[in-house]
Amino acid sequence: MSSRQKNKAKRLAKLQAKQKSKEHTEAVPPSEAADGEPEEKRLKTCNLMVEQPENEDNAPVEILPERSTLFEESNAWPFESFCEELCNDLFSPSWEIRHGAGTGLREILKFHAQSGGKLVNSTSEEMEEQHQQWLEDLAIRLLCVFALDRFGDFVSDEVVAPVRETCAQTLGVALQFMVIRAVHSTVSVLLQLLHVPQWEVRHGGLLGLKYALAVRQDMMEHLLPRVIPAMVEGLQDQDDDVRSVAAAALVPVADRLLQLQPDKILVIVNTLWDSLLELDDLTASTNSVMTLLSSLLTFPQVQEENAHKSFTILVPRVWPFLYHSSSSVRRAALDTLLATLGSRDTQSCVLWLTPILQDMMRVIYQAAILESNQDICNLIQKVWQQLLSKAPLHYVVAAACPWMGAWLCLMMQPAHLPIEHNMLMELRIKSKERSSGKLRVGQSARETRHEYIAGSESLHEDPATRDYLVMRSRLLAARLLGSLTCCLCDAAVNLPSQEVRPAESFAQLLMFYLNSKSALQRIAVALIFCQWAEHSKV
Repeated sequence: MSSRQKNKAKRLAKLQAKQKSKEHTEAVPPSEAADGEPEEKRLKTCNLMVEQPENEDNAPVEILPERSTLFEESNAWPFESFCEELCNDLFSPSWEIRHGAGTGLREILKFHAQSGGKLVNSTSEEMEEQHQQWLEDLAIRLLCVFALDRFGDFVSDEVVAPVRETCAQTLGVALQFMVIRAVHSTVSVLLQLLHVPQWEVRHGGLLGLKYALAVRQDMMEHLLPRVIPAMVEGLQDQDDDVRSVAAAALVPVADRLLQLQPDKILVIVNTLWDSLLELDDLTASTNSVMTLLSSLLTFPQVQEENAHKSFTILVPRVWPFLYHSSSSVRRAALDTLLATLGSRDTQSCVLWLTPILQDMMRVIYQAAILESNQDICNLIQKVWQQLLSKAPLHYVVAAACPWMGAWLCLMMQPAHLPIEHNMLMELRIKSKERSSGKLRVGQSARETRHEYIAGSESLHEDPATRDYLVMRSRLLAARLLGSLTCCLCDAAVNLPSQEVRPAESFAQLLMFYLNSKSALQRIAVALIFCQWAEHSKV
């Protein structure tokens, strides 16, 4: 029998089985179909005759079901029994059921939390007491989920804990309607979870604290002093997923942290700077740590408090993350550099920037060549402009002149050939063995990676998209070199008494490529001239 005949026979067998099932259902009397169900629980129906004019278009409607007894009258909240079932499902052995129960409770609480647990015919005081008891009972069950749940999966470089995350969101919704005493009791239990040896429990406790801080802004003066010591311990936790949640919990409250706990800022910032030395390509906390650090460094008070520890040592720790595989980490690293360069004290900025100026210019230009994300390209240009404006002109020219030829070669790099390793600074984040015992995909030793203009990730794009990204990288490089050309041609660094003038040396280099037979080289020089003229207008 052929495959076509087999499939036809299967369809015929299914059709016959469906027909037999339908005939069997029609043959069962209504009394037997109830299977012994009590008469009062059956759905009552009645026959109603509706008088209508009989014509070609209308016919009498004969039977309509009466569903008046579908929901029995009760003094309880309509969602009481349903929520009770969901609360029981929070402890199901299947993580899908636990996750679904948490999601269902969260959605119900979003719209009906104000009436949860209340009974009809009760006074307003009794209703409020019933409401608070119901919320506290729900919070206790969610806290038990944090203590018991161990399910976790890993996507890319971050842990995914859908059950704990969803239950933390549900707890956050419930905390909005709980009285201050109950909120403090819930926070006390969450703080106790942070001392449990299992990392999953600490992870769940910090998730609960994260949403507690987010929803109870009115209690921030009382909550922050209690949770900050635990958050600092979380930032120093040996498990990077716990560190990630601790940092993510402080990002939304960074401004309040500066107002209410200014004495803790220095400890937190120093902890973040030190943690950069421990991060690698697969560390889950990289994005959260970089985001929190960039958020804190935007405040002038934080920069002043870090003046005792020179940025000359600290800023190079950020450079490797400009080449991280995650675009959010690269963006956070650029935000951190932009924050450090945005200091209002220009003199102090010059002091720490001058020793590392050349390396920093190389790092940023290299990032522009290898970047394929449009938003990050725009951010790179901002950092470059801020760098040129903060650094003294003479130091910029001295740092740039030895590398102008190499930077032009990077801009003219053929799209199909890898960039030579001696043209790039080696800033790849080292991969190390993980102490927490959790293994992730791709944790094996890495081979030497070849870099291409517009990034090696763009090699998997279609030819048209790849050509577009390569041309965009060349344009970005032309913008950076065009603004730098304004510095090289400034009259202050091209005095008549100088034997070698930077403008003349750079002009000779450009003329060499302009007279080349390569169209790519001539186009690159023309783009630099265009950007130079554009910046000269400004």
